[in-house]
Amino acid sequence: MFPVLDDKGTQTDLTVFVPKVFIDVQPISKEDQRKMWLDIIEKMHSRSRANYKKMTEIGNELTKMSGFQEKEQIPLRKKFHLLEDEQISIDKLIRKLQNWLNPEEKLS
Repeated sequence: MFPVLDDKGTQTDLTVFVPKVFIDVQPISKEDQRKMWLDIIEKMHSRSRANYKKMTEIGNELTKMSGFQEKEQIPLRKKFHLLEDEQISIDKLIRKLQNWLNPEEKLS
């Protein structure tokens, strides 16, 4: 063992405590891994449905405001576009996760 010196020449102790939990980690079975992926996909679908519902509500509000000035519609349009961007990202992520679960479907 070699002594470790800091920039002032003082010996430094680099002892690190690693909890037993990290050492005794067992690999996850394919089935458990699949269940975890499916759970994540279901949560993403749930978020997607909630976004779609909120976008519909905002769209209905914007329709009601069709006679209003553009300035008054801006806050709703911003919210709508943020949700729309999030929705696109969620859809891409869901497709990617589903492809990881079913690589044979990538070819079709």
